[in-house]
Amino acid sequence: MTSGTGLVPSPRLRPAAWSRQVRTTVAGWHERFADWNAEPRWTPRTATWRLHDGADPCGLPERWRTLPGVWWRRGRPMHGLYTRPAADPELTDQAEGIAVLNGWRCGVWRGPAGMPRFRSPLVSPWNPILAQGDGRLGPRAFLDWDEYVADAVLGGWKPYGYLRCTRRYAEEVADRAGAAPFDVAVSDFDDGWISLARTETLAELFPNLGDLVGDYAAVLPVEVFEREELALATATTWRPADFLDDFGALEKGPGPVRGLILGYPPMATAGSLLRPMPGWATEYGSLPPRWWPHIHRPPHKERSQPVGMTAALDHPTEERDHDHA
Repeated sequence: MTSGTGLVPSPRLRPAAWSRQVRTTVAGWHERFADWNAEPRWTPRTATWRLHDGADPCGLPERWRTLPGVWWRRGRPMHGLYTRPAADPELTDQAEGIAVLNGWRCGVWRGPAGMPRFRSPLVSPWNPILAQGDGRLGPRAFLDWDEYVADAVLGGWKPYGYLRCTRRYAEEVADRAGAAPFDVAVSDFDDGWISLARTETLAELFPNLGDLVGDYAAVLPVEVFEREELALATATTWRPADFLDDFGALEKGPGPVRGLILGYPPMATAGSLLRPMPGWATEYGSLPPRWWPHIHRPPHKERSQPVGMTAALDHPTEERDHDHA
């Protein structure tokens, strides 16, 4: 009898021949499936995006790549950090950024375009995305955001973070902090949560703060820049570890200082100073109010996992609604 799969389980076939038939049939399935998924039937408008950094972010698990998503450009899935000019009727010279992993858009932000000078391995758009998203790296690949936070601080990609974990994992993090090539403070285990942070001052962690000040001076109104320049100058002796047991104080701190300590991109921080969003969502920058309903961020006092925007970003309607917002 011939099944609907195309396999003919004849008892006259020797085991080796039967094995070859199975392999051939399965290979045919894979080829047809790959052809069908070679490029999505619908793709967002991507011609205006320019690749800024195509490297894999640090901290991804092994074998994270699965089927590519709907974000394609020039016949292949987009991958990395992309930017493009943002048409904003209220703010001039804005740029929009997106993070894409193998065709799956997982983060978005907006801010001033002219901030080219400041660079640091402790600051990246990937930090808020991978530490606070819903953990999706594709349809079947996930990232444990708590483990990412620990790896990011201990690996030198992020100055400060907090995570939910077991007591055993907290002890493991403390042991790893003791073996790190730089000083990392780890808080006591408190009701399923720990914090960890670098102990150096901001001036030591970011010796090129002058470049950041210059970038802010170029894009912020004079009155806003003077206020934030004073805040940065005052905070050069602050340490991320000063907020190890008081994240609420960091939430209330100056935007540029908070962004540096959390490892967020200055472009988004500057955008948030130009268009403050309700709450303290520094990482989304100057995204217009029509985006805000898609941002869900529980209050930190509940110490619950932030949700972020990832769930909304893969829907085709989002790109159509907000493409030129």
